[in-house]
Amino acid sequence: MTSASDRDSHRRVLSGGIITLLSQASVMILSLLAQRVILSTLTKEDNGELFLVRRTVELFSLLLIDAGFNPGALREVSRDRTQQHAILSTIGLYRIAVWIVLLGAMVMYELAVGANPTGVVLWACYLLVAGRASLLRYMYEIPQRSEMRFAFPLLYMVLDSALLTIGVYLYQDELSPTMVLAIFAASVVPGMLLQAYATGWKLISIRHFRLAVLRQHIHLAFPVWITLVLMVVHDRLDALVLSVFAGKEAVGIYGAAYQMLVPFTTTLPVAAGSVLLPIVARLSQSDPIRASMYVATVVRILVAAGLVIASVSSIFVPDLILLMTSNVYADDSLVFTVLLWSMAPIFVITYAIETMNAYGHQRLNIRIVATLAVATVVSGIVFIPMYDALGASITKLVAVAVASAMAVVLVVRVINRSLRASLILRLVAAAAVCVALALVLPLIVHRYVAGPVTLLCSCATMFLLGIVRVTDVRLVMGARRGRTK
Repeated sequence: MTSASDRDSHRRVLSGGIITLLSQASVMILSLLAQRVILSTLTKEDNGELFLVRRTVELFSLLLIDAGFNPGALREVSRDRTQQHAILSTIGLYRIAVWIVLLGAMVMYELAVGANPTGVVLWACYLLVAGRASLLRYMYEIPQRSEMRFAFPLLYMVLDSALLTIGVYLYQDELSPTMVLAIFAASVVPGMLLQAYATGWKLISIRHFRLAVLRQHIHLAFPVWITLVLMVVHDRLDALVLSVFAGKEAVGIYGAAYQMLVPFTTTLPVAAGSVLLPIVARLSQSDPIRASMYVATVVRILVAAGLVIASVSSIFVPDLILLMTSNVYADDSLVFTVLLWSMAPIFVITYAIETMNAYGHQRLNIRIVATLAVATVVSGIVFIPMYDALGASITKLVAVAVASAMAVVLVVRVINRSLRASLILRLVAAAAVCVALALVLPLIVHRYVAGPVTLLCSCATMFLLGIVRVTDVRLVMGARRGRTK
């Protein structure tokens, strides 16, 4: 039995997970509404230009400004609140200084090649203060996150998305890549101001900067930084290679499909991690068997959810394209469909990386993302020159499928469980059934009938094959009630 304080801690963890799930769902809906206006208004070439600007600036921001500091900063502040000002001021000031230098370099490059640097400036400003980018605003969020008080940081993130949606609707007749970037940049300013006011502007101060603290956190962040480098190769290479071989229109097509996928892939794994990973981190020392049960259960649930969502949503791709783009991308449905099937492996990879962090095995994440990067390079070289935007979707699917297999092998090793051949066969069978349902049923009946039938049949398949069990629900509900035995 657990103590009252343990049960209270578990309830707070679950409460934070529920708040995260609700906020992520709100952000997903608002983001989809905003993307609908953007994708249905911009031409494919303009969307390609927008996608490239965002990808390029994000690449350098992740590597040089983010630099992998966040997990270590959150962990150290949680352990010792007396170091809060020194840690957050040091990392915050480092990020501001590097941001200024990087922005200056990118502006000079844009001017040197005769391009307009406005878009680069706007997106760099957005990334610095946006909640989703986790750069400067995240420093102000850490005091609340370290105490598992998620409500206000997540509320401000919802505010970002709401203001973005309102902005694109108000200016939909004037949208251009630069206007879209300007709306993004303006939408995150109120949230940043509210967050900084809530935790105190002086939380980041030059008088608290410590060079020794910076050295310490560079050392702590190095494994995470290596992971970021390899992740950037995977997640940013496709657009750059596509722009070289096929031009901005193909980038715009792939970018539209990618933006439709992102809200799904950043909601379920995040919510699952928020609910159970703090418990896993605690139980990994005191009750490793129970911790491994939580991890294995969530991985199976995420695989099942990804396959079910992909099978149903792929049937409704024509409707999604009509809804999200006003049929601007009606001829590119296959690009969208292939990319949707990468959902389940992305769920697994995201959760596996967080599981490694919870167990203190961050270095194993390097193997996962190295696999991801190598698979992206190899498959990208093969498929992108042959199939353009479709090749980029195939590249993403192949890369995440290979990396998710590696992630599962490593997770099983860390949680000290065996990966049974029977489970692998059942997973393959479940995936085959879901794909068959999505491909065959629309040929027999109308997709409005095929969709609900696929939903019922794919869910039934998950239970019949034992991918998800009734006991899994009981286990998660046990976490909610604070039971760990």
